[in-house]
Amino acid sequence: METLTVRKVGVKFRPAALVMTYSEDASIRRRCIPVRNINKDSDIENLASEMRCLKQHSRFISQLSKLQLMKMLTFIKDNLNGLSLDESISKSKNLDTIDPNEDLNKADQETLVRKKAAMEESFLKNHKKPTDADFQYDIEKDFPINDAVETVNWSDDDDDFEF
Repeated sequence: METLTVRKVGVKFRPAALVMTYSEDASIRRRCIPVRNINKDSDIENLASEMRCLKQHSRFISQLSKLQLMKMLTFIKDNLNGLSLDESISKSKNLDTIDPNEDLNKADQETLVRKKAAMEESFLKNHKKPTDADFQYDIEKDFPINDAVETVNWSDDDDDFEF
């Protein structure tokens, strides 16, 4: 038996479903996975976790990254909330963009979960494993020192210890 390879993933709004095109056994197939229990106020992270636990579809859904599954479910949720597909796609691109100057302490829970998933996917894509050909152990790198380095005076006076 050949491995299952996902080629495309999309959504269907009425009824709500994930549509996957995949190849298996040298043939291309399409599978419609219904998304039940989704409403305007659904928690996307919990819904994604529930869908990964479905016995009937687990081998298909397990092929998707957490971020990709959450993105597809968000498209369905946004459609239920009245957003058009174009608006939902632009909102999704904004959520998947990681800005180092953005304060995630002020973000809502859904935004935070999406940003974390995007960071995790980026990390895994750039992660070097010991089995990779270009893996190097114990890399030392010198960083340029800025002239505006703050000095701390409290650590200079070692002889002023009084308890």
